[in-house]
Amino acid sequence: GRDLTFFFDDWQLILVPEALAPHNLLNPHNGQLIAMPRVIYGVLLDLFGMTSQLPFRVINVAAASTCALLLYFFIRRRIEPILALVLLLPVLVLGVAWETLLLSLSMNFLLGLAAGLGMLLVLESKAAKVDLAASLLLFISLACGGIGLAFVAAAAADVLTRRDPRRFWIPVVPFVLIGLWY
Repeated sequence: GRDLTFFFDDWQLILVPEALAPHNLLNPHNGQLIAMPRVIYGVLLDLFGMTSQLPFRVINVAAASTCALLLYFFIRRRIEPILALVLLLPVLVLGVAWETLLLSLSMNFLLGLAAGLGMLLVLESKAAKVDLAASLLLFISLACGGIGLAFVAAAAADVLTRRDPRRFWIPVVPFVLIGLWY
């Protein structure tokens, strides 16, 4: 990707004056809240400018690697570690979606997926002290775009199947906050 430049949707985030102002962070992109990618774009542009996409690609690679690692931990709890590694390999190299690492704005999917997978791992703990972390990770996933909605459903299903009504607030609070934003 050395000779590539920013692409289509990237410019809608790059050319925003005062990118880190609250009204800009909460501005929808294609009808979705992408506050977390907007924050990252704003910080990276302030720090490095727009002469190179390398900082943005580093975030994408780190997010994709985090997704793979979290997915491995999630799978490994259910099957043998070596089989979990075999199942993870296609995800690790992103298969036919390899170009995700070249498109800067793909970070919204990768970060949302990483936060959602982290939330699922945290939810497996029965300790009440991690409930806030689970809800926060779910909110971060929702703040990365529509992918977070799948994790709201997963969190609700997890809470319902475990029949633990005291934890139902975990998916409800982030969902209500996004609903208020919408």
